[in-house]
Amino acid sequence: MLLVGTDDAVRASQATLFRRRKYEVSETTPGDAIVGPASRFDIAVLNHTVSRVKRQKIADSIKKDAPDKLVLVLHASGALRARNVDAAVDSRNGGDAILKALDHLVLMKAVREHNHTELADKCVVVVDKDRHYTFVSDGVCELLGYSRAELIGRQIEEISLERRPEEVEAQFQQFVKNGTMEGEFTLRRRSGEPIRIWYSARVQPDGCLMAVWRPS
Repeated sequence: MLLVGTDDAVRASQATLFRRRKYEVSETTPGDAIVGPASRFDIAVLNHTVSRVKRQKIADSIKKDAPDKLVLVLHASGALRARNVDAAVDSRNGGDAILKALDHLVLMKAVREHNHTELADKCVVVVDKDRHYTFVSDGVCELLGYSRAELIGRQIEEISLERRPEEVEAQFQQFVKNGTMEGEFTLRRRSGEPIRIWYSARVQPDGCLMAVWRPS
């Protein structure tokens, strides 16, 4: 992990949090951030001390040179108009929220490495056991009008239009139990407009909870 921040004390505190979770952390300032395919990090964490303009420049640079590297922003506005940010969390929400967001990116990285055949489809999502999105394809972002960072970490019920949270949870538990499920579902686009999809979901042999969406 590459942790980027302008304040030495804040950066050191966050690095300690990550190291306690057994992450390997390199610290740097925005001016010294090194990017490129050979850079020795999988995830760049840009903390709240980095300005919005600088965050965007760093994220753009990382994705240009190494598209597979992931970017996490620790700021309340980190997901807004952030095409090259993979996840964002308000650092004021505390260490547990930050670590949860980081865990989602670790799961995203794992999904990419598993090479599931479904990943060739346009609209693909993966969720964790608590129904948080941990992977969304570009097609899903286009369909719903959200950036990836605005979707990663959200729960299924947050973008469901027609079903109550308890109904979504019950259906999800049935899916996990059965191993497969398909049917129609109505989602809410960013604009509030409903979008009807056909989904085909499967619990993969490696444990990935994956679904392919097709507008119906």
